Amino acid sequence: MLKIVFVSEIEMNEGEYVQTVQNLRIRLLSGPYKGEELITENYLTSDAIYDIRVKEGDRIIVNLEVLDDGSLSAHIIDYSRESSFSYCLYCYC
Repeated sequence: MLKIVFVSEIEMNEGEYVQTVQNLRIRLLSGPYKGEELITENYLTSDAIYDIRVKEGDRIIVNLEVLDDGSLSAHIIDYSRESSFSYCLYCYC
């Protein structure tokens, strides 16, 4: 799991097609690389079904890959819903 530390956005227009790129600084919260920070990009295509728009403080789940040179590459998979689920469970009980 990761936490979004910083977000900046760039919007690119190509005719009718609009794409937004979020430049992210993310901090690893668990696993063998816990505490490390990475820079990655999140591409948004104006398709609400598939886009995962993040903001500072969000917790996300990523596919983390170790590249041949030993550096890390992160690709956003989904939001982390762990705390929301725990809160709902607590309220129900």
